[in-house]
Amino acid sequence: MSYTWASGEKHTVTWTLQDLRDGKVNLHLEQTGISNAHALNGAKYGWSKWCGELEKVLS
Repeated sequence: MSYTWASGEKHTVTWTLQDLRDGKVNLHLEQTGISNAHALNGAKYGWSKWCGELEKVLS
């Protein structure tokens, strides 16, 4: 799944699922369009927090 939005910059987020078998799945997230260190740090913080919440829901 992939989606794009623009908020001063054009960002594209792509989610990829890979079946690892035995009931396990790898979820890969890639975000493009980040053009500066401040935005990169914000994305790292936001995705880390979001993925931490996802982990809680899935456990």
